[in-house]
Amino acid sequence: MKKNLLIMFLLVPIFLLVACGTGTSTHDEIKVSGEKKKEVNEHDVAVNMEQDAIAVIRENLDAVNKRDVDTYLTHILNAPDNFKEELSTTFTTYDTVGLKMGFVSGEAIYAKDDEIVLKVLQTNRTDEFNPNQNFQSDATALHVLKLTEDGWKFSNTITIKQNWLLEDGSLDETGETFPNTDIVETWDNHIKEMKAQDILPSEYIKNLNNEEEQVEEESMEELSDIQERDLQQPGDLVGIAKYLINHYAQVYTVETEEEYKQIIAESFTNYDENYAKYLDAFNGEYTAVETEVSLDESSLMEYSDFRFGGVIDVTFYLTTPDGQTETVTHFGYFEFDRPTVDDNYKIVSIQ
Repeated sequence: MKKNLLIMFLLVPIFLLVACGTGTSTHDEIKVSGEKKKEVNEHDVAVNMEQDAIAVIRENLDAVNKRDVDTYLTHILNAPDNFKEELSTTFTTYDTVGLKMGFVSGEAIYAKDDEIVLKVLQTNRTDEFNPNQNFQSDATALHVLKLTEDGWKFSNTITIKQNWLLEDGSLDETGETFPNTDIVETWDNHIKEMKAQDILPSEYIKNLNNEEEQVEEESMEELSDIQERDLQQPGDLVGIAKYLINHYAQVYTVETEEEYKQIIAESFTNYDENYAKYLDAFNGEYTAVETEVSLDESSLMEYSDFRFGGVIDVTFYLTTPDGQTETVTHFGYFEFDRPTVDDNYKIVSIQ
């Protein structure tokens, strides 16, 4: 499953949407033999390209805050057929919570031919704080835009850092209450590689996704011998969500690696990511686990007969061999899907 998806980040609260404002960067004019050359910023990106791309970001956020689906879609490169419908549903949710997005800073950090990479910091704020449906955060994203006959359009968005707001309005810098995202160093290295290879951003991301898919295929082969049980899931979406969360909580108390693999295979579609994520929990050898699941039923959105998602707050209370209690929290947007209507649902992602 690819991790860097085209603007579909709209479908969850933590996803980045570009924002309204003015780009900030350092500019230099280059002169050669007394002739004035093009002005570039500190990353050697032409300033006129940077300004034009940031102008699209301003238009994009304006469209989001106005819930203008048609204008927003004009900025998307090769949007999926059902994207307009999903976008309308998302904007309805944004209206319900009064979500507004604001631009803080932005700069072009790489450009190659007709493509550019922008690094954008934005704020996401709602009318009121809701711990069970928290849309409020400061977030940084990398946006890849491509210049077409109709102007600059978004081809990829990667959230590289996100910290959520607490009820007092301060940022949860440590991620203790609301798990944060911080892959800035990883993507700093990717950008360095991109520049060294002198490659189009879209090609680099495609190659990166292919590498990740290869690793996933190898992990899937290792788990192919797992025999999944025919689990009887509830018939309602809330029941399914709680059932799957309680099911994968068993990884904290299983005694063998085979049991561990089986539960991961039964609970998640992307085995490899979650196998690694919960392996430390398996090694923890907890003797018991209790699960507290809190979700706002109104946040659950059914995208089709095969997929739904919602904001869920989960706390695991883990008992150690010496009788102590440890807690693990997962707050974010959970997505669930199934191959056909006759199959069980599984968790696609927890973000």
